[in-house]
Amino acid sequence: MSATLLHTSTKEKKAKDRSNNKPKHNNNVEDIPMKGRIKSAYCIFCECYGHHALYCKSWKLTFDEKKDIAVKHNACILCLKVQGHKLKDCPSEYKQCLKCGAKHNFNLHSQREKVDYFKDAKKEKIKFVQIQIVRQIGN
Repeated sequence: MSATLLHTSTKEKKAKDRSNNKPKHNNNVEDIPMKGRIKSAYCIFCECYGHHALYCKSWKLTFDEKKDIAVKHNACILCLKVQGHKLKDCPSEYKQCLKCGAKHNFNLHSQREKVDYFKDAKKEKIKFVQIQIVRQIGN
């Protein structure tokens, strides 16, 4: 019976030691939801672990809301990382938005805007291919 008590107290001690090493934002890290597979990645938009803001698929936020959140977290609006650099110093190879051409990340747009962008891009690609086929047939 004393071995059981010793085992329990050791488990409790290890759990307490682990909890002391957690970051101190949003109360307790264990209370923050996990949405994705990457345990160390934190999404500033969902306020959860599991994926980076760059890959967030939240349908809840508008462009303006996402931009405000990025600014609040001092994130670079080009790569959406919170690493102490700003737009002008961003190492990202992508320097403009696919949708509007502005100097911000495509993922700042709402999920609906992004879906519509890809639908339109697919339609344009189909039109382009059809035009090429017609030209080849005509020659």
